[in-house]
Amino acid sequence: MILVTLGTQHQEFTRLLDYIEEIKIKDEIIVQAGYTKYKSKKMKIFDFIDYDKMNEYVKKADLIITHGGTGSITGPLKEGKKVIACARLAKYGEHVDDHQTEIVDVFSDEGYILKLDENANLDDLIKKIKTFKPKEFKSNTKNFIKKLTNEIDSTKKKNKDVVFLALFLMMISLGFVTLVRTPKDISEIENRTLNKFKIFQVKDFLSKDFQDNLEDALSDQFVGSQTTKKVMNSIENFVNPLNAPKSICKNSYISIGNDFYTYNCEDYLVRKPIYTNLYEYKNANIKIDQFNKINNKAETYYYIVNTAKNYDFRTGEVTLDLVDFLRNKLLNYKKIGYLEINGYEKYKDYFYKTDHHWNYKGSYQGYKDIASMFEFDNIMTPCEEITFENTIFYGSISRELSFYDIKENFSAYQFAFRKHDEYINGKLSNYGNYNLYFQNKHNLSKVTNYYGDFYGLDYAEVMFDYHNNSQPNLLIFSNSYSNSLNTLIASHFNKTYIVDLRYFKKFKIDEYIEKYNIDKILFIMDFGYLADSSFNMEV
Repeated sequence: MILVTLGTQHQEFTRLLDYIEEIKIKDEIIVQAGYTKYKSKKMKIFDFIDYDKMNEYVKKADLIITHGGTGSITGPLKEGKKVIACARLAKYGEHVDDHQTEIVDVFSDEGYILKLDENANLDDLIKKIKTFKPKEFKSNTKNFIKKLTNEIDSTKKKNKDVVFLALFLMMISLGFVTLVRTPKDISEIENRTLNKFKIFQVKDFLSKDFQDNLEDALSDQFVGSQTTKKVMNSIENFVNPLNAPKSICKNSYISIGNDFYTYNCEDYLVRKPIYTNLYEYKNANIKIDQFNKINNKAETYYYIVNTAKNYDFRTGEVTLDLVDFLRNKLLNYKKIGYLEINGYEKYKDYFYKTDHHWNYKGSYQGYKDIASMFEFDNIMTPCEEITFENTIFYGSISRELSFYDIKENFSAYQFAFRKHDEYINGKLSNYGNYNLYFQNKHNLSKVTNYYGDFYGLDYAEVMFDYHNNSQPNLLIFSNSYSNSLNTLIASHFNKTYIVDLRYFKKFKIDEYIEKYNIDKILFIMDFGYLADSSFNMEV
């Protein structure tokens, strides 16, 4: 059996499948195609294959044909499999650059794999692979890692050398043109007379007047100097990326500070996508062990809040697939749901401009997703969408950076909630200031955290009692992402307990389930929840 893997990049890689389609071979061919759409009678094609099934296919395969992703190559090599790798190329729109060629070249040069490129024939490589004895691969081979790093660095250095040489020759050419062209008289940008080159005289040279004139004249007369000064006069706009020309920012993350960015220089502050292997992430696997134990104690649901950390807007690539990770690792769970972010425009629709939380549209979508998971009969629908015109919401990111150039009014949906009681850390209280806002009695301070002030802040325990004994009791584990959902979800249950594990030194779930007669459990989480050890518990 031959296993073909194309990875999870959103760019299609039909070229590799075309190569396979053209060869004459009787072996069974299994393809993990990802986002590549392809029809074939020869190949059995799947979009995605779960973790356990992929491992099964790898072990069963006689040959792996893959794209040039490091993980796609090293995984089979660790299993002692023979590999043919073909790099995705930017010129065909298969990737954003040609870094895979460097990866494939190094693995091939070191004797680990055979390389399929535009000069090779796949039929010949399949014949050759039968007698090919790949070098044993050890994932911690320091020399190989150094070789791979040096190869990529070498390519970057060559590119830098070419650029430097080109710039050097350009500067010499511009200098020559400056000396021979007719000098300009007036600067329209600065509204002044420009300095011109003086004829050389010994007395001026000795007094250093000639040198001073030469410096001033070069500054004024050098080719492109006036354009440069025009740009420098607008430097204040460039310091703030929100004012930069969109041509500079297209498909780019521009740093604001403290690991926060704008994308396309638009007025949304985001985190850059995180690239990490969740299967090797220690605390994520600790959480999985805890989750699997909890799954045996009550009917358990999981909801993932995908954010800018999970998605690379430049390439359309899912960088942190928490849903896939949970589906592959969890046992005996009831259901998994998630907030779908399929691009930058959808992100803007669901999240605040200056706060890391989802906005009223995003959180309501989350509520509808969770309602679908639980199969609620009657979903709460908004009575009205209200923008509080007298508010200016500077979110958590703005407050952290002291960056107040982006303004937006705070908006929310209004719902007709049934009468219920709310408790904070065991005491009867109001969770958030929902009613005050709709009575126009809310806080108008510049630094008001409107998300927390409106929906409710983080506490160790919040409880909603809807006094409906015919409904089950629910326990929610979450961070502040659930604050905007708590009242909505609780309306479908008898009692709902929301626990923030960051406020507990030790949380004993067995005792809690027994004490409060918990029937169902819901985890609402982003990557931060999975990665942060402060959300761990005793199980």
